[in-house]
Amino acid sequence: MNDNLNAMKDLAFYKPLMIADAYHDQPEKIGMFFDQRIINPLKHVQPELVTPAPN
Repeated sequence: MNDNLNAMKDLAFYKPLMIADAYHDQPEKIGMFFDQRIINPLKHVQPELVTPAPN
């Protein structure tokens, strides 16, 4: 069981490196494989409060 875990850890590390190497000159394709939300987290925008005009 531990051998399988170590193999999965290796794959989880080396496969992204192989993809990045294969597409190093095509950044538009790398985006299909990598999600940059970790690097650039989504920012929640607070809605602008609109105060109604007095009648």
